[in-house]
Amino acid sequence: MQKRNVLTVCCTFVVVLLLCMTLFACDKKDGDVQNHALNLEEGTFPSALPSNFQGEESATVQQGLQQGASVDEVRQAVFAMYNVANRSRKTADLSLMTQHTNAGEGFMLFQGFELKSGNAWYYQLPTQSPYPLLESMISYTTLAYTLNSETFYFAHLDSTSHPVCKDQDVFPYGTFIRNKNPDAYSFEEYKEHRFFLDDQLELCNMKFSLEMVDETSEISYDLENHVYKVKLVTNCTLDDDTMREWYKQAFNEGNMYAPFNAKCTKRHYYYWIAEFEVWENGYIKFLNYSEKWDSDNSLVNSDAISKFKFFYDEDEIMALVKQDARFTSLDEEQQAEFVSPLSFIEFYSNAPISKQIVLLDWHIILIVFGSVIFAVIVVVVGVEVAVKKGRLPKLAAKRAENKRKRLEKKNQKKGIPQKDKQHGDELPVEEIQETAEEKESSDEE
Repeated sequence: MQKRNVLTVCCTFVVVLLLCMTLFACDKKDGDVQNHALNLEEGTFPSALPSNFQGEESATVQQGLQQGASVDEVRQAVFAMYNVANRSRKTADLSLMTQHTNAGEGFMLFQGFELKSGNAWYYQLPTQSPYPLLESMISYTTLAYTLNSETFYFAHLDSTSHPVCKDQDVFPYGTFIRNKNPDAYSFEEYKEHRFFLDDQLELCNMKFSLEMVDETSEISYDLENHVYKVKLVTNCTLDDDTMREWYKQAFNEGNMYAPFNAKCTKRHYYYWIAEFEVWENGYIKFLNYSEKWDSDNSLVNSDAISKFKFFYDEDEIMALVKQDARFTSLDEEQQAEFVSPLSFIEFYSNAPISKQIVLLDWHIILIVFGSVIFAVIVVVVGVEVAVKKGRLPKLAAKRAENKRKRLEKKNQKKGIPQKDKQHGDELPVEEIQETAEEKESSDEE
């Protein structure tokens, strides 16, 4: 009976725990969908920067903008504009990129930034699953930087880096604990770890060609705001070899860092659509792209929306990065040393290692649950020991009485008399039990 009571208590706590986790997870998901934490004003027109168009790119774009442009001319203009925008990330001497990616409607959140100054840049991308049971298994942080574009540093930090992206509305919009130093690589070695096409600063690692640009793509020019508006629709109906060449680097990266070693051999894309704006002198202003694909592994798929914003003005960039808690925690004398974006790149790159241990939500839940179960077991065992040693006579007597009543009810159901027929006295419990056993033996014969 006591074992049954303990089991009932344990089951009850398990049910309560699961309900709490479910409610907690749902609350996080709903909150993130409504509050994705990237509410920045757009950067201003970098009019001082030289034109980023090369060769026939400007003429190709203008031809695609004509009233009577053919479908092919529009496709060529869109492709040319993508190349211009992609190049601007590499040629701009100073820039700040911020990223927000929402995968699976809040299943995974990515909040990162990349700061560039001359040949130096720093990049971080904390990635969090807000679901308590998954947070320690699939959350991670990507960290990379270079101070001279000759030696590159990279680290893929697991969930012990405690990435936090939800409800982070102040730069850098995602935080983490740097719990180990990155490794140093040459450019070619670094490329093997990062799976980019040509440069870390490229817009994405998908290999576009004119063939990949679908005929539903669009381009226009906004004279008032000095921007080209582009919609690049990927043609996902091409043959498998062409598609594989297009997504090769993203595919390899996904397999390298797949949680639970859940790898696949191919992807099937339903769509990949980019909408972006480019300043009239050829520098990317913002980029939003959405994608949906699955694979030959049922665990591996994606339904994501990514948003990137780009800033080129030094005053704007400094105003944003100075919101960082890593900067605001310094005293006034230390803050005075940050005179340029390069100062921040050096500061981030030389950040010390932290051994801080952070308890995740599910850790706390399990600790509380385990503590309650342990307390229940201690109480039950303590009571049993006390009863056996005669320290709780009232409880022992009550148990004996309950046992006698249960035996009476059991014997009544079997038709066994409860009193001695000759003397009319009530039979002792031991004799009632023996009579019941004899009755069962007789029935079996």
